[in-house]
Amino acid sequence: MFWNNWKTETKNTLRVSFSFLLLFFAVLSTESIFHPLVVSYADLGTHNIEKTDAFTSLAIVYFVSVISAFFVSPIVDLLSPKWAMVIGMTTNFLSQAQLLYVNKYLMYFTMLILGVGTNLCWIGQGQYITNNCTDKTREKNTSLQWGFYKISLILGGITFFIYFLNTEVQKEVQSGRINYFVGFMMTLTFLAILNTAFLPKSTKNVIGQNKKYKELLAEVFGQLKTKRTLLLTTIYMLLGVSRAFWVSIFPGVVKYSKLVGGNTSQMFALSMIATGVGQVFGAFLITGLGVRARKIGRNNIVVFAILAQILVMILIILSFPDNSVRGDSFETGLLFSPNIGITLFCSTLLGFADAVLHTQVYSYIADFYSEESSSAFSIFRCFCAITTVVLFIVAKYFNLLVISGLYLFMTLLAMISVFFIKPNPDSPLSLQA
Repeated sequence: MFWNNWKTETKNTLRVSFSFLLLFFAVLSTESIFHPLVVSYADLGTHNIEKTDAFTSLAIVYFVSVISAFFVSPIVDLLSPKWAMVIGMTTNFLSQAQLLYVNKYLMYFTMLILGVGTNLCWIGQGQYITNNCTDKTREKNTSLQWGFYKISLILGGITFFIYFLNTEVQKEVQSGRINYFVGFMMTLTFLAILNTAFLPKSTKNVIGQNKKYKELLAEVFGQLKTKRTLLLTTIYMLLGVSRAFWVSIFPGVVKYSKLVGGNTSQMFALSMIATGVGQVFGAFLITGLGVRARKIGRNNIVVFAILAQILVMILIILSFPDNSVRGDSFETGLLFSPNIGITLFCSTLLGFADAVLHTQVYSYIADFYSEESSSAFSIFRCFCAITTVVLFIVAKYFNLLVISGLYLFMTLLAMISVFFIKPNPDSPLSLQA
């Protein structure tokens, strides 16, 4: 009865959000463990795996994501958002399956197709959500799906903590028991694929549906010529840096900073849970604000999130050792020694700021590009992936100070741009940008 009283677009949003909860329960768990997993296989001398192959593999994913962003949009229109998501999720399933038998070149190949699949998944999801938004439900639905998606990070962290309660990643790899963990994540991904395959149709279809490839490509480049889109790309690029940092780089820093104390795999899991809590709190905070978020102003909310990122990056620089990106370190940060409190605070704030920024990007796109959402999400994915690739390459050759410096530069660039983003005059409820 309660479910029947909800609007169709809200129910559709919840259905696709549940798919992404299952999918990213698996994806974020495997992606977070990916670096220490590859390092462990490298220590065993498995199939010529090297310790830096994790960063190389992730760079491949996002590099292909950059290239494919410009031809995936018409594919999504051709397949429909639902089936684009199904195919994208299947590439995630294959990338997880290769962890059962780790081989450098097989790993690179699955990461290559995952780069295309990631865009299919995200652009399809973005278009499906946009198609299920109205002026009155935009903030609620975009924030709702992001909050559900981020609950997956908390669930993944709890699972990780329980699984590694009395063991370490290296021991599980050596014994072969890590395959049970991977198999469980593959099962979750399969369930996400199944649920997505049975999603209902959107409540509306964007006008861009079934356009020819040249028309869609022209639409993408047409948007890129506008001042508004160019300003938004700085936020997209900041989110690319943010994702690379909180998903892979900072978890590695936590694991290798031995002065944090205790079982580092457990600390790694607690950090993951804290990031998820921050993400969920940020998303549901915006959901709770609803239309009131417009009175505050999207730009003001974005500036607040960026300031939070600046604060946390400064704290990380001061508290964590510069060489903790590459391996075990018993050193301190520039001023402080890392501890559990600082670790959990930084993890929570990283997640919170990232979630708030993402909800506002979805809101920007739903407001400014409601009839061209597929092209808009292609641009978002492209610029987000560019800086993710750059940060992974930087992480392969440089230490924490350089990585953090690049992150801080992107926060300042995005903050300056935000002040020049104007509201949409055609949206009756768009009080402020």
